Formats: sequence, structure tokens, C-alpha cells
Amino acid sequence: MSSVLIPYYRVSNFCIDAYMLDKIGEPLERILLVKDLRGNRGSGNLNPLPFPEVLRLMREPYDLIRSENFERRRITGVEATLYPLINPSLYMRSREEEIVQYTTLKLYERLYERVLKEMEKGEKGLEWGEVRVEGDRVYLNGKMDRGYTLLFTSDEKFKVSLREVLK
Repeated sequence: MSSVLIPYYRVSNFCIDAYMLDKIGEPLERILLVKDLRGNRGSGNLNPLPFPEVLRLMREPYDLIRSENFERRRITGVEATLYPLINPSLYMRSREEEIVQYTTLKLYERLYERVLKEMEKGEKGLEWGEVRVEGDRVYLNGKMDRGYTLLFTSDEKFKVSLREVLK
């Protein structure tokens, strides 16, 4: 299958995809386009998004996480008193989805904080990475990339956009 050279902005010791960032259906998943890119592959024909736009696109999910007022179920007096005494695992099971969601959002929040902190210092140049698709797997510079592959298999907008650019 054919391949394409994708532009990346070098920021600190990582790179951010400067082309596919606005082609993701779920903004929180933009963090998957932050890469430890090694070995610049020359230059390509795709026009990168302007760096201020990349910064805005990366700040959007962070602001979304920080502003969300997820409904948190209040702990009733019965739950606080009896569940831990009778069956702590029953109480944890009743709140499992909320705990997983909270933990996931905290992880995203910390990742975005780190990336944004470095991005605010400015970009250090443009680099290029070779992206190709084989079956349902996406390869970056010859190695299977989990982030791209996850997006390719779960995000229709991303999949269509990547296939279009590979034509």
C-alpha cells in the first residue's frame, strides 16, 4: 500500500501531528497524535496546520475536561455507614463506572497539561514521518503505531481522512 509523509511539529522531546489533528471525531483522543518521532523522513507535500491552530486544538480537550461537571452521585448515609461494614466490594462495584471515568479523565488531564506546558514554549521546527496502512494497522516510520491504529479502527472520520490522503 502507498505511504504519505505527514508533517509534525517538534516540541521539546516529542512531536505533534500537524496534519491529522483536526480529523479526529473525539477531541479527547487528540493526545494519541503526540509522538516520540525519531528519524526525520525528508519533507512532504501536505500543508501543516499553523502552530497556533495546533495549540488551540490541543487546548480544547483540556479545557473540556476541566469544565465538565460530570454528575457525581452523592454518598448517602446508609452507603457511607453500612456498605463498608457489610460488603466493601458491593459498594465499589456500584461506583465502578464512575471511578473508571474519573481516573481516565484525570490521566487525560495530566497528559494534556504536560503537552500544553511544552507547547507554550513554542515549536522547534517541522519534521516529517512516513505513515502507511496495511490492513487495519497503521505504521509510522516502519513501526506499527498503536495510537494511529486505534484511531483508524475506532474513528470513522480519522479513517476516511487517512485513506483520502493516502490516495
